[in-house]
Amino acid sequence: MARRGFRRPDTFWPGRGDVLQDIESGISYEVRRANNDHDEVSETKIRYALILGRHPDFDEPIVNVFHDQDDPRWKEFLEEIEVLLLKNDGDYIEYTWDESIPAWVTAG
Repeated sequence: MARRGFRRPDTFWPGRGDVLQDIESGISYEVRRANNDHDEVSETKIRYALILGRHPDFDEPIVNVFHDQDDPRWKEFLEEIEVLLLKNDGDYIEYTWDESIPAWVTAG
């Protein structure tokens, strides 16, 4: 699945195995679970993600659970992310934040 190009904060949703890096604070986040579901009664699409952060100075993980792109906490979380490493066929594609767009972009 091609994931090259750019990713905007208002449309980006992570996939399992993706890594999100907050370089300034030194925290690296790994997406442990991410999925979509559908509620048949309300016919609502439900998204959720479990993201664990690690800081080199702390043993305990930083646990984040998000339920939708419209979750204000998700938007605040993404504001701190400078690098995305998106899993693609066993490798990672690196995206870095470009304030002029504003979006994460690939080098190539």
